[in-house]
Amino acid sequence: MNAELNEVIALAESFNDDFLYSKIANNDSRFIKSSFEFYKEVQNLGRDSLTNIYKANLAIVGAAFYRMACFINYKDEDINSICAENAFYCLAKAIKEEYQYVSAPHLFCLLQYDKSNWGNWDGRLLKEKKDRISIMMPIRKDIHSDIYALHFIEIFQFYIISLVCKIEDDGYAIAPAVFCDNELKHEDIERVIVFILRQYPNMKDKILEIGKYMFDELYIEIQSTLKNL
Repeated sequence: MNAELNEVIALAESFNDDFLYSKIANNDSRFIKSSFEFYKEVQNLGRDSLTNIYKANLAIVGAAFYRMACFINYKDEDINSICAENAFYCLAKAIKEEYQYVSAPHLFCLLQYDKSNWGNWDGRLLKEKKDRISIMMPIRKDIHSDIYALHFIEIFQFYIISLVCKIEDDGYAIAPAVFCDNELKHEDIERVIVFILRQYPNMKDKILEIGKYMFDELYIEIQSTLKNL
């Protein structure tokens, strides 16, 4: 298993390098071939194998799946959705293992593509799980859970970015390490933070608590799926 996992990690690393440095157009056949080699290796080994990857390697594999989900259109709903779900799991687990400065920006962007509806994936598998989490969310007497569900992605992103930013009621400070990632846009971060602070005035701590609940529950949902394939 270790040899096969090492091959998965190596293919993910190679794909990421192509994406970042080779300047190959997203629809270039070589680029798509590189991504398929990585995808097929994971599928052949079994998606449950992702649960045996740890630490920095999770960030590498998660980044590859995130880029595949958001920047390559395979014209196959299942492939696009599986890439998105695999990306979420690996990035979330990397964050849990304290690699948030590497993986939180990518998870933020993954959610941004889903929210904006201009990415290449429709998030079918991820959406089913998000819908269940929305239903299970704790209900406050003054705000119904339907309101939280309406802003699910923004609240989720607000929590994710809080892992690398210090958010105050009247502003925020972004950790410099975040901008080592050239896919994360300052204006996207600012837009989410401003939206939440205006939508839920004087509720920052409560919204962060709800965001953490969403994060933990969705992680458990996807992990359970992978372990029971």
